[in-house]
Amino acid sequence: MCYFICLTVTGMTSTGVDKALARRGLPVRFEPLSNPCLDAVLAPGELCLVHASPRGCDCGTGLGSARRQNGAGVPSAEQIAKLTRKGWSVTRIDRWIGEKTRAARRADARRQTGDDVPWAAVVTALLDAGAGTVGLLLHFYSGDVATEQLRVGRLSLPVADANDECLAAMPVDVVYTFGK
Repeated sequence: MCYFICLTVTGMTSTGVDKALARRGLPVRFEPLSNPCLDAVLAPGELCLVHASPRGCDCGTGLGSARRQNGAGVPSAEQIAKLTRKGWSVTRIDRWIGEKTRAARRADARRQTGDDVPWAAVVTALLDAGAGTVGLLLHFYSGDVATEQLRVGRLSLPVADANDECLAAMPVDVVYTFGK
């Protein structure tokens, strides 16, 4: 139960993505991802990759951080009601809350050490290397990244909006797509 970041890209292969980022000195790696829910919203020829974080997850990322800073480990009553409707037991919900709290603490520690990927630089590096579009998606996964059921929206933005402030404000489950 952690955050993971997916990258969508047109006009490049996964190897091309890795090479373009390495040429810019960005130590970021991605692995191909096939998830039926994500595949359904991809444009023809659009590739979906998941961030291969050396930490194992993307908790503590700067993406969407402006929306998470207050009460990040505390689920809302709506979230708890939704889990109850799904048939989760009180024990399972308590365990989930504990995991969210621990993840929030790890994220806070990472933010304090500045351990984060320069996502705006990733977007501009790939566009400069010839990608037609580059998209970023942040999702809090409760299961396997390849089989998780999720509802994803899309928002097309100008490349000028690929900056830290815009990316910190991005909501979960919305692919922010940048293009020239």
